[in-house]
Amino acid sequence: MNCKLSNYFLFFIFFLFFLVIFNFSNNYVSIFGDQIIKNNIVSLRIRKPVKVPLPYLSGRNDLIRSATIYNTGLNVSIKCDGSKKEILSEPCLISNLIEKNDIILTKFDEVNPKITENIKDNLIITIKRILYKEYTKDTPIKFKTLYESSPIVEKGLTVVWEPGEEGKLKSFIKDKFEDGKFVKREIIWERIEKAPIDEIMAIGTAEFNYRFKKKIRMLASSYNPTVEQCDEYPFITYTGKRVKYGYVAVDPKYIPLGTKLYVSGYGYSVAEDTGGLIKNNRIDLFFWRRCPEWRGGYIDVYILE
Repeated sequence: MNCKLSNYFLFFIFFLFFLVIFNFSNNYVSIFGDQIIKNNIVSLRIRKPVKVPLPYLSGRNDLIRSATIYNTGLNVSIKCDGSKKEILSEPCLISNLIEKNDIILTKFDEVNPKITENIKDNLIITIKRILYKEYTKDTPIKFKTLYESSPIVEKGLTVVWEPGEEGKLKSFIKDKFEDGKFVKREIIWERIEKAPIDEIMAIGTAEFNYRFKKKIRMLASSYNPTVEQCDEYPFITYTGKRVKYGYVAVDPKYIPLGTKLYVSGYGYSVAEDTGGLIKNNRIDLFFWRRCPEWRGGYIDVYILE
């Protein structure tokens, strides 16, 4: 009898021992942030589980060695190149996050907030692409127009006495573009490469009252200093002089070169040029530009003494 009781007692002791072991083996802890949850783990948004050592807990010092920390990610948005990217990230610098997402920055790009700052939850990072274009540009400088009275030009005419010439301003320019849009222009330097030349307009005051040798009726036309009208030397007369108002083309056989003239509707002149079509009683009158007040046709030409 005592033997049977002893066996039952031993069996009961072993049963309790295994029950205790089983109970202890099914206990564990999970840490969500700083909170300890027993047995049942509530699922959260998990970025990366990390095993960390824990201090001994009272009552289970020999069983609990570590617990799992489940880190929640930080919601970050990156606006760049016309699109928006949503990212779930672990804590880091903005520069690291940009690099991890294969975004290449140039030295001119602007990042807001600064790349040296840490990311925060619900942070919006804006990357503004900056591009500079540098180039030189030539800009014409307009000439001034001056008016003077002229006793050479016949009264009633206003003609170009000396043509004006535009100047040239060279500029070195730097344009700024943000995300492909022009936003600013900066002139780095400027210099005048050619100064403008003022144009002189002659207001005619001449009235014929000079003594003359001979009066001739001639067919008058006009020409300008162009290659088409003056062959390959548009600014030089047949006699080698620079063209100007008052020089006219004649047939040297009809009127000798160098002859001083007064041409009705034109003014005082000198025969200094010739022309392939200017024969006999034809005369060609020089203008820097066509004069709307002048009309060709038959006119009186006076050979002066």
